[in-house]
Amino acid sequence: MNKTFFVILAAVVTLVSQSNAQLLKNYGLRIAYMSASQSFNYPNPPWPGFGPDLSRRIGIGGGVFAEWLNVPFVSIVTELDYVQRGMGQLVYITENDPTPVRSEIRKNRLDYLSVPLFVKGSVSAGILSLYVLIGPRIDFLLAYRDEFIIGKSIYEDFKKSIWGGTAGVGLEIEDMLPVSVLLEFRYDVDFVDSYDTDLLKVSNNAFAVWLGVAF
Repeated sequence: MNKTFFVILAAVVTLVSQSNAQLLKNYGLRIAYMSASQSFNYPNPPWPGFGPDLSRRIGIGGGVFAEWLNVPFVSIVTELDYVQRGMGQLVYITENDPTPVRSEIRKNRLDYLSVPLFVKGSVSAGILSLYVLIGPRIDFLLAYRDEFIIGKSIYEDFKKSIWGGTAGVGLEIEDMLPVSVLLEFRYDVDFVDSYDTDLLKVSNNAFAVWLGVAF
């Protein structure tokens, strides 16, 4: 797992260092504040509304990026990111009888290596640049933590790689500092279910605020 990450990272760094200035616009680092959840779809539920009482899980992310095509208005952005997915679930605690005595929210976490490819459209206004991002991505499951199940977790049967898409809007501040500062809001959705059986289908979604610097 770690070997794969560093091989991909080395490839990105090599591409950046060998690119000519007309092709490479900039490169940099980002960190993220993420709000993730999952959808549980039961094709044949025993009653309407059957399913877990879900809430969102707060997590983090981070990665490297390169922006290509040093031309006005349109560019291509490639990234290599670590992102946290998962969800929170309300559970009721009982003692000696079925009557719940208290409730708590337990949160599960999934760690992914995410590789998005964006088309970026931007408009500049002085030192500010407003832009939109949209494109596909592939996520590789690295690890998980399940706070509900002792023994085999459903996450053991999650697909190790999934396709999804991301859309976002951003603001870039240039020329005020030695580096450009970027602030983005994104929404990530999966195109395929991470878990898919006749009884249950599960997929991820996430909102994220990304803060980055570009060189």
